[in-house]
Amino acid sequence: MEKIYLEGEIGEVIGVGAEGKVTRLSDDKVAKYFYYNQNAINKINKIKEIKKMNIKNITNPREIIYINNEIKGYTMDYINYEMTLKHCMQSKRTLEEKINYLKQMEKIIKELHKNNVVLVDLMYHNFVISNKVVKAIDIDNYHLDNYDTDFIPSTIYDSYLENINCEIDSDMDKYNNSFFMLYYLCNQSFKPSQAHGDIEFFQSFISKLNISNNLKNLFIEIMSDSTNKPYLDDNIDELKSNRPFIWYNIYGDSMRKNELGHILDTYLNKDKKVKVFYDIDEIELNKMLKNMQPFDKPDIISTYDKKIIGIEHFEFDSYRNTEKGSDYRLKTKHIQEQLQEIGSIDIINLESSSSLENYYKNFIKIFKDHYQKINIYKDRIKLFYDKDYEIELWYFVEDVTLFGNFFKLDDNKVKRLLPIYSKEVINLLKESPEIKGIFLGTNIGREHQIVIIQNNEETLKRLEYETLELTEKDFITFEPKIKH
Repeated sequence: MEKIYLEGEIGEVIGVGAEGKVTRLSDDKVAKYFYYNQNAINKINKIKEIKKMNIKNITNPREIIYINNEIKGYTMDYINYEMTLKHCMQSKRTLEEKINYLKQMEKIIKELHKNNVVLVDLMYHNFVISNKVVKAIDIDNYHLDNYDTDFIPSTIYDSYLENINCEIDSDMDKYNNSFFMLYYLCNQSFKPSQAHGDIEFFQSFISKLNISNNLKNLFIEIMSDSTNKPYLDDNIDELKSNRPFIWYNIYGDSMRKNELGHILDTYLNKDKKVKVFYDIDEIELNKMLKNMQPFDKPDIISTYDKKIIGIEHFEFDSYRNTEKGSDYRLKTKHIQEQLQEIGSIDIINLESSSSLENYYKNFIKIFKDHYQKINIYKDRIKLFYDKDYEIELWYFVEDVTLFGNFFKLDDNKVKRLLPIYSKEVINLLKESPEIKGIFLGTNIGREHQIVIIQNNEETLKRLEYETLELTEKDFITFEPKIKH
């Protein structure tokens, strides 16, 4: 490395840390100045050795900086990056992108390990993404056998060293990376000491994750006190076939989690009744319901027996829909505002835009809108699963009309209204073979029930006999009215 002599620190400060500061010198160069001279000497000795290794995609040191004839720091290439790896893991980047970046990172780690270099400070914010390429920064904190660092940051490997009582080595980096992958990709948080201090806890923790046994064993091996730990990148592609395992944190969308939670709590808890049209394999149905996980396009996914059930959720009601949205939404907001002022309501008939025509028309329109996206749903599923998986698509349709929709029979008995009582809806199902079934959520006041309809030839033939020629006079709905 060449030497440059300065009278003092130069450049605009762009970063300050525990050991020193970084300044911008030009479009392609920055300088790092250390607070203490002895620390600077140790760091420079290390980076000189690392530079000789000619490892790709790590910070390239250029010159040694002298101020008043003392080593104060060094210059290096300026990396113009889009984001750190940490921010990437927290972003809505696709799973494929994230796995690609993680594999690039571990390729760098492997090269360093081959040269007996341990990162020690393996943190995802110390890797950056520039033009879709992962690069390592902060290399002066790396550990070389002959150049022991006198600065070891207080991060998760403190616990690692305390519990395993071993020297700094490549296993530490593998442990760190495994920890951060569980944290960032899987949205799973635990204390590092629990992995070593209580292996039974950690095995129980890992066993609850919806991942393959191979990945479970891999994480346990890396996080336990074994030596010669494996690298994750050789197995990281398995994450694609364990899509639900990582979905929560990839999209960070709590509404997705709440959407599935709402369905489970409202329609599928142990106290709810299920009506089925007609026969259905109960074992198959239970597998489908038991393995449901949040997804995106479609909203829910269930994987079992080399089968993938994608479930797209949508709502409809019997109100008039305009550019401003459903009257239901507007009415609900108004009622909530009135309740805050007045405090009570009665359920009585109230003139509104609710109608039989709107009920069927809204269901059919939203059904068709989502059916046009069938190929999008399939393509997204195929991104994360092997081709040998069988894919089925279902709808979860929720009637969110306030207090439900009903019709009156000739004997004046009132019965719950379902879309399948319409011939037009039956014909729509016949014309939509890609949808293998529908979960229909209905409500009677505060009571909710789920109806399951298989979309097959036998079911549709039987449903044709249950269609009804209803008119608006037969249609009944209920609305809240504010008490004055």
